[in-house]
Amino acid sequence: MATEIKASVVLKRRFHKAKEVKGNEKLSFKKFVRKMADDGDPVAKAWFVHKSPRFNDEARALRLKNKGARIAAEKNATKLARRKKGQGKGGKATTATAAAPAKDK
Repeated sequence: MATEIKASVVLKRRFHKAKEVKGNEKLSFKKFVRKMADDGDPVAKAWFVHKSPRFNDEARALRLKNKGARIAAEKNATKLARRKKGQGKGGKATTATAAAPAKDK
């Protein structure tokens, strides 16, 4: 059973072969794929669909739906950790200065 190779891997292989040709040293990957998509290459078209902002928004919404509770818990834990750090520094300094005058009396 043959495994399917990702579109990005196929395109990278083609890109490196095209870049070896003299005169293509400054060729960018995105321009190369865009030209292939304009010529009608289905792999290049699939790669661009995968990179579209709409696809990313749908993927983000799906991740939020599946992992929303965990993400919220991590945000809250991070906020609490930051608060404790900020309060701890000020608390030690004020208690040390408050204790010193009490000894002098």
